[in-house]
Amino acid sequence: MTWYLFFDMQSKPFNNLKVRQAFSHVIDRDALLHSVLQGDGVAAYAMLPPGFPGWNEPALKNIQNFDPRLGAKLLTEAGYPNGKGFPHLTLILRQPQRTIVDAAGAIKAELKQFLGVDVSVRQLDYGTWSSQLAANKIKLGLIPYEYDYVDPYNLLDLFMTQPTGRHNWDNKQYDALVDKANAYVSDQQRRLAVIKQAERMLVSNVVGVFLWHPYITQLWKPYYSGYALQCRPIGLDWTEDRLGLAYYTIYKTNHKVTYNC
Repeated sequence: MTWYLFFDMQSKPFNNLKVRQAFSHVIDRDALLHSVLQGDGVAAYAMLPPGFPGWNEPALKNIQNFDPRLGAKLLTEAGYPNGKGFPHLTLILRQPQRTIVDAAGAIKAELKQFLGVDVSVRQLDYGTWSSQLAANKIKLGLIPYEYDYVDPYNLLDLFMTQPTGRHNWDNKQYDALVDKANAYVSDQQRRLAVIKQAERMLVSNVVGVFLWHPYITQLWKPYYSGYALQCRPIGLDWTEDRLGLAYYTIYKTNHKVTYNC
């Protein structure tokens, strides 16, 4: 899963790349994780989370790193010195959890502290949020996305041209890269090289300010067994040719089963 800020890319002020860059540089992800999120996750600097095919965050980290001086400089260059003249915005949330509300409050405080930008925080119910997002009525939002299947396309297609994508970036070059990667399904090395190009474009254009990857945990009763449970995280064994039924079978057992992992 990845939590990120998103923007209305087609209208002011977020149709200006320097404004989006400014926002990306003033959120201290580590402080956010160690305070309101209580250590539940790792800092995010890109969309693909650790362990995912094509994960490339170490190479992308400096693009949206915490650098409030640079953020303030970029906002000034965009025409809003110390936030002067910047419109008052509302940060829209879909989730009502207390920790997410607190995280939004921390983001609000940092935008004010480092950029002089004032935002309010508002929660919407799922139906209202979905309809407003589809109508491009959300200027600024905080949202997660959790993968449906372990392939980078499942996360990167969110940013493709609408109506396929979730957001209104509408960049044909990005679309072409993701489509090109999908044409290389039989050549993983070549495919992931193109995926990395696409994600670098996504991060550099600050289509989202990527904030954190929460930990996702599971508890299994001790009487369940199977290779996938004992040897690998379920679904993440993408590099090996273990697509047989035995790999995915999980079953009850009355005795300990040992696998050669």
